[in-house]
Amino acid sequence: MGFDWIDWFYSWHFLDFLDLYRGCAISLRTRMGLVWPNSQIPMRPSFGSRETTSWPHTLPVNSSTMKFDQLRSIGHNIADSLASGIGLPIGIYETDVFAEAKCQTGQAFIIVDFLTGTCASGAPSASLARAITLYRDAFADLCKRHGTSPSAFQKLTAQYSIDALGRRFIVTVEDRYGHHADDEYVGTTGRRVRVVDHLGRVRPKTSSKPKS
Repeated sequence: MGFDWIDWFYSWHFLDFLDLYRGCAISLRTRMGLVWPNSQIPMRPSFGSRETTSWPHTLPVNSSTMKFDQLRSIGHNIADSLASGIGLPIGIYETDVFAEAKCQTGQAFIIVDFLTGTCASGAPSASLARAITLYRDAFADLCKRHGTSPSAFQKLTAQYSIDALGRRFIVTVEDRYGHHADDEYVGTTGRRVRVVDHLGRVRPKTSSKPKS
């Protein structure tokens, strides 16, 4: 039986290319904080063989920035729910946190602490106070659906206020590693505040994120 040049080319040079491609892909996904799925990944076989081996483990995600952005998203979702006044996560519980913020004595805002289910600043009505307590459990459920828990948060508050420009709320998120963000939203739909940058372009307002 003669020497199979095609088989030799496939099993060696072509798989050299596969190794190079796989290495570049893994490096890129690691830097992006993505996880390689637990599936069959072609590895260099022994000479003259086309066997494949399974990747032995899932690549670790080492991206605290990605995780913190997820916490910010969770914080916005729970704060936006209270801002909507409908209260779907707590069983269609109608509230108007902005109207109550406007009626506060000595201040024009209410600060809600979702970790403790209390009002950190302001004097809410009995109905709103009850809703805030229920949101604590709804927040825990939301974290679970996103694969995390309230313990990942060091702080999660939302300041609700209303002025001549309309309704607005500022969500403050801080994790256990000192990452911090203050994101401002307007309206009951929770739109990001937009500002004009130095080039005259309308952009979302930059979040306040002190370095940890």
